[in-house]
Amino acid sequence: MDVKEIESAIANLPPAKIAELAKWFEEFQAQVWDQQIERDLKAGRLDSLLEEAKKDFESNRCGELGSIWLRRASGGIIATCLKRFES
Repeated sequence: MDVKEIESAIANLPPAKIAELAKWFEEFQAQVWDQQIERDLKAGRLDSLLEEAKKDFESNRCGELGSIWLRRASGGIIATCLKRFES
């Protein structure tokens, strides 16, 4: 099945099924993203960002949001889970 066939099938779904599909796809995308982050962590591609965030945390340049610490950097936000620093 190609993308055009999938698009056509989705276009013919009733609204409730489209909502169900949208929820599933959002969860699927989140899993794909989580897997990519895990691969990047294991490969060391995020080490410099984690070190930078750890230094900011230790210098009190962070704000708390649950178990996630956020800081503004280069116009964006870096979020780092505290568990990463505890290990």
